[in-house]
Amino acid sequence: MLARLVAAQEKFHLAPHKVVEEGADVMVQALRAEAPKRTGFMASTIEAHVVGDRAHFTTRATYSVYVRKGTRPHEIRAHVGKHALWWPGALHPVRRVMHPGNAPNPFPKRALALAKLDILEKAHGVAKWVLGK
Repeated sequence: MLARLVAAQEKFHLAPHKVVEEGADVMVQALRAEAPKRTGFMASTIEAHVVGDRAHFTTRATYSVYVRKGTRPHEIRAHVGKHALWWPGALHPVRRVMHPGNAPNPFPKRALALAKLDILEKAHGVAKWVLGK
């Protein structure tokens, strides 16, 4: 009995980090599943960074903040000395356009809702590991 308590005590201090690490893996999968896939770059570069008992999530897509929070209507201008703006379907090149803005896409909130039960299962599994069950 004493040996089991000693073993549990040794595992107990590792448990928070283990829960966060395993939960972060689940969350990365959920974030990738919920992220918009126009090019797939944002979703494919989502990563978790675990330090102690905390995790934070990043992506190399510098535009992710605009996807998550949305944008207000704004003007887009051609750079000075550069060619005018043009896109497939445009009647002719232009020097400026009004962008209507983008609605926010709170995909991290959807991902968390999706992953919550799986994360709780991981925590339960770690508790069993600590108790040796």
